[in-house]
This record gives sequence, C-alpha cells and structure tokens, in this order.
Amino acid sequence: MPKNKHKIKNTPPSGKPAVCAARPLPPDDVRVGDDVTVAHVTVQILAHEDPPPGEDRNRLLRARMIPDYAGTPLRIEEVCLPFVVARTPQGGHGTLDLRRHHLYRLDEEFTRRAFKRLTPKDARKRKRKRKNG
Repeated sequence: MPKNKHKIKNTPPSGKPAVCAARPLPPDDVRVGDDVTVAHVTVQILAHEDPPPGEDRNRLLRARMIPDYAGTPLRIEEVCLPFVVARTPQGGHGTLDLRRHHLYRLDEEFTRRAFKRLTPKDARKRKRKRKNG
C-alpha cells in the first residue's frame, strides 16, 4: 500500500489540519487586537482622455490592485475609523485608510505562527531578554 504523499506536515496538537481561510472584514467590525491582512487596495486615477459627450471632463477612474504586501499578517493596535494603526511581524507600524485598504480577518493561530516565523531572530531574543528581566 503506497504512503500518502500529501501528508500535512505541521498538524497542530488538536489533530485538525493546519488549514484555515481568511474572511472579508467590514470596516465597522475592525477592533483593537484583530489579526488581519490587506487583500486589495482601491486606487483612484484621473482620466486624461477625452470624455464621452455629456460626461464631466475630469473623470475619476477606480481600480483594485493587489499590493506586494497582501497576505502579510498585521495586528490592529489602534482604531479611529476610517483609519487604523497596524503592527507588522517585524515590529513596524503603519496607518491604513479603510476607505482604500480592504482587510480580511485571519485565524488567530495562523497569525501567531506567522508572526513567530516572520519576526527577525534578534528581535525575538530582545523580547525574551525583556521578559526574563
């Protein structure tokens, strides 16, 4: 009988497979401590072409783009809608405008493991040193 070549390597102690799904997070539901990621960003571009007859000359076009940092786990530190301050695994902070940045909620366990893997080793050592006195 052949072995299953699709075995899940990192099965948590609960025995459940380490698979989860991110879910869209409406801006009104964002809270301090939420684990999120930016799924896509809405950008606005001023159209420089001649508009169709009867339309405004300065037409604004909207487009969605997936940024390079999409999928990076973030932890919400402060909320003042429509703005939030989020912390990255590297310890940096950034402000997100929820009118432009569309967030997805991440599984808490996934974010914990991702932060641990993405945090630089020297930052983890400093954190342990502070904890131990």
